[in-house]
Amino acid sequence: MATDAPAADNWSSTAYQNAAAFVPKLATKVVQWLDVQPTDKILDIGCG
Repeated sequence: MATDAPAADNWSSTAYQNAAAFVPKLATKVVQWLDVQPTDKILDIGCG
């Protein structure tokens, strides 16, 4: 029986910064828009 080997972890902070530098700015704007309160519960379905 064949088994699949786990995929290599090729995460790179430099590659992320180059490809997704907009994410922190966008996330900040979204959180401000949501006006999250201390008692609110957030379900993050886009985490990765």
